Amino acid sequence: MKKISTFLALTAMLSLSSCHEQFLEEEAYSFLSPGNFYANAKDAQAAVNGVYKKFYDNDGNYYGYNMLAINELPTEAVTSILWDQSVDFGRLDTWNTRVGDVSGIYQNTYQIINRANAVLDNVPRIAMDETLKKRILGEARFLRALAYFNGVRLYGDLPLLLTETRSLDNLQVEAAPASRVYQQIIEDLTFAKDNLPSVKTYGAADRGRASRSAAKTLLGKVYLTRATVTGLAQPDDYQKAVTTLREVITDGDHALEASFAKLWDYETNENNAEVIFDIQLTRTSGLGGRLTRQISTANTGNTYASSFQTMNVELDFYKSYNPGDTRLDVTFDNQFLRNGQVVKFDPANPTANGFPQDTPGFRKNVDFNRTADLDKEEPNFIVLRYADVLLMLAEALNEVNKGPNAEAYDLINRVRRRAFGKSITSPDAQVDLTGLDYQRFRQALYTERRKELVMEAHGWFDGLRFYDIFIERVSQASVGAVPTKAERPKLVIDRSRIADPKFRLFPIPTTVIERNPNIKQNPGW
Repeated sequence: MKKISTFLALTAMLSLSSCHEQFLEEEAYSFLSPGNFYANAKDAQAAVNGVYKKFYDNDGNYYGYNMLAINELPTEAVTSILWDQSVDFGRLDTWNTRVGDVSGIYQNTYQIINRANAVLDNVPRIAMDETLKKRILGEARFLRALAYFNGVRLYGDLPLLLTETRSLDNLQVEAAPASRVYQQIIEDLTFAKDNLPSVKTYGAADRGRASRSAAKTLLGKVYLTRATVTGLAQPDDYQKAVTTLREVITDGDHALEASFAKLWDYETNENNAEVIFDIQLTRTSGLGGRLTRQISTANTGNTYASSFQTMNVELDFYKSYNPGDTRLDVTFDNQFLRNGQVVKFDPANPTANGFPQDTPGFRKNVDFNRTADLDKEEPNFIVLRYADVLLMLAEALNEVNKGPNAEAYDLINRVRRRAFGKSITSPDAQVDLTGLDYQRFRQALYTERRKELVMEAHGWFDGLRFYDIFIERVSQASVGAVPTKAERPKLVIDRSRIADPKFRLFPIPTTVIERNPNIKQNPGW
């Protein structure tokens, strides 16, 4: 029984389905066997489409909800209005090795990896166009690298599976050290960047596929992250991050949208030039998003959704946005309709005008044109975008030079100018940062990343890179505020425990260890 359960947890290759808005509507393939499935280019494309699909299944175990929650709820920016008793990620004071949501991410990680491994094992022998074959193999290696990178940041040492799991034999493998996992991630992304095309070569039917710039962006993030991990950092990690991220800029495939609001206009500007990699979603049944009911402001029933509001903004973080910062009204769902009248959130008086909760929900990833079937939402989930590249390169330059140079200032100031509605390329004394030393620039970078990228599944991972600043900020967060809405009490999170070193890694799910005694629990759990 344990072997069968382990097999199911590691594989989920029982079906291969297509994935993106155009190619997600292609024929779904039943998994028969490698011998009679992988026969031609169409089969190869269907197989790699199935890898994409697992990043956003309707079960919510990855970017559908859990990866967002695990990254944002532990931070100073996000809390929860409880709609039930299962917001596991937010309860840092009750984290344990059987938290179901943590287990779901671990399971999905290996389902993604096994689907990618199936592509890498079987596609090379197909007689097909070699350029397309290399692209498909590059896609699979990018997606495998993304899954392993998220996994190693969450759990540390991991079983390093590089071939397809097809039987119940030899499943009780030991975890590879995190250093080896990082090495494999870098190998996969190096292959991907050398074999994937420019995003500009993709037609409308292939929007959302991994591209050369996606591989380079993720590789730069990998170097930047490994540089901060004790015992794993390499002397040239920051310089490699600089080199790789700079290439994303000089390649010219992406640019900042002139308007922050336009960036998030999913109806008319989806797949815009700022988006480097996103999970393609559509209102087609079974292929859409499901975050509207989770993260938007709870309404009274006559608008787009009645939200559970499992995630909403911390009041102090909401108030930290400066006047004129256009990101405030784009990021937060700070108004709603009550009996046809617009009710606006007032941070000075949170319960004024009958606003339904004491802090707002979010607008990012919310489908405002959906009134029913809320698992069929349109907005794509953005995983990597150009503003992140600019801020990461500024971060790497600050580390290499032990302080910001002119290039680092220009990079962060481009993001700030856009936020305040200024010309992106023109210096502006009102918003530009100047005169900061190494540590103050780090603090400014962390602040800018949180305001720019909040609710995009970066919070926890950023906190690990800026750990000293992160711990200070979360300890100051207003997590103990008395809820003002008794019928939907605010989740009070004991974030002071994050300073315990064990919280640098999440616990390995107990079910994994029960099925495989060769896997050891992370220290402190």
